[in-house]
Amino acid sequence: MRATRVRLKDDHDKIDRIERQLKRAADTESLRNLMQTPLQVLIMTIIVESAGPLSPDRYSLFWTYFETVFKRERSKAMPFARLLQEHGPHILDLHQRVGFELQVRSETSDGAMATMLPHELRAVGWQVLSDAGFQPSDTDAGLLDNIVTAATHRLVLLAPHGAEGLGFDVRSLQELMAARFLTTGTLENVTARLETTAASPHWRNGWVFAAGRYFAEPQAHQHEAIVDLVERIDRNASHRLGLICPVGPILALDLVDDGMARSHPRFHDRLLKVAFRALEAQHLPDPLAVARVLVRAADTGDRVRDLVSEAIRNALGGNPVARETTGAVQKLIPVAANEAGVGPRARSLDGVRGKPRRREPTAPDPAAAWNRYAESLAHLPETDEVLTRLAVADDALRKLRAQSHADTEQIEAIMAVLSDRDSADILEVALEALTLHEPKLVSALRDGVMPAIHRAPVGELLKQAATTP
Repeated sequence: MRATRVRLKDDHDKIDRIERQLKRAADTESLRNLMQTPLQVLIMTIIVESAGPLSPDRYSLFWTYFETVFKRERSKAMPFARLLQEHGPHILDLHQRVGFELQVRSETSDGAMATMLPHELRAVGWQVLSDAGFQPSDTDAGLLDNIVTAATHRLVLLAPHGAEGLGFDVRSLQELMAARFLTTGTLENVTARLETTAASPHWRNGWVFAAGRYFAEPQAHQHEAIVDLVERIDRNASHRLGLICPVGPILALDLVDDGMARSHPRFHDRLLKVAFRALEAQHLPDPLAVARVLVRAADTGDRVRDLVSEAIRNALGGNPVARETTGAVQKLIPVAANEAGVGPRARSLDGVRGKPRRREPTAPDPAAAWNRYAESLAHLPETDEVLTRLAVADDALRKLRAQSHADTEQIEAIMAVLSDRDSADILEVALEALTLHEPKLVSALRDGVMPAIHRAPVGELLKQAATTP
């Protein structure tokens, strides 16, 4: 609240009102989850100051912030107010296109904020007006000047970055605008763009914003499209070994934790079901992150708590990999519960016990699994070129199994196979025989090889897809 007191100075009534509403928000589970960063708390204070409602998901929160700033400028008795009223859609379109372009540029900027030179921003504005039917090179040149000025001097979301040009000071606003750009168009084209970005950590926040936009609108077919995409995202994805190293559970965990689907139990529960697959992952990299999501979800009500409890019970009674992973998550539930300040029902998840097993599963037999793996390679139709590529990958996999971490040579050999669809399909089918028997190999693939594939820039593909209406 320090920032609010600095901003509002002596307006004690307004400061008291904001503090009261934020305290109520902190007592509301769906809003409490959003109060995890100083930026989001600051945005909440700005929304409350303007008597706006507080939304329970990140997309709605940041979008309401944009609308609040826009409405505040539009209501001022200034010449630009009329411009904002009459050309608000074009100014928003400008922000969305710039956000998308900067998000693409920042793929290869090592985490630095991407920027755009003033003449590039003007070119984007020119395209916005041209697409809308104006003549920015002739009679509407003054309008072009005005919408660029409105974007950089009135709304102040795009700010100067020295000699480097203009950019978003707040990375989340860039991601928000990029997400809105990607989710403009037909449902088929939008889901294709989201499928392209699903595995990329660079686009993950934008992905959550994009899904949030669809859930913020009362369109059941859009909700269905997002959930269906998460459910099937790892099928037909042999280029990243989707069936061996899935990204669907990570996406589902992010969407569940965001809260966008909380008021839609039918879709929320389907997302939860995908998220529960994380309990079957080999050597889960961050079990505390999973524990946090499960605890916060369970705290929303008894129905969800029972679903989480049943998933833990099933996993603890499942195969050795699921038992080990779920045990690691369950041990961290008290830590996650203390962090989130949840109630006793959610805290009790650390006491869930696995379903009794009628008999202990047969101990893993790696030798037999490798025989099935080799048989899969031998019986699938292959050309000489594919055979050669698979032989190199097979050698890399066996070395990877022995040392449990990937070196550059192994990564390149496996990536060469995955770059060819036929070879990738064959390798993925063969590797399915090893998933339960070679957890260290699978985790080495996931943590040592897949990041190089997931982080590959997809900006040019997105640009091609985004030009499709």
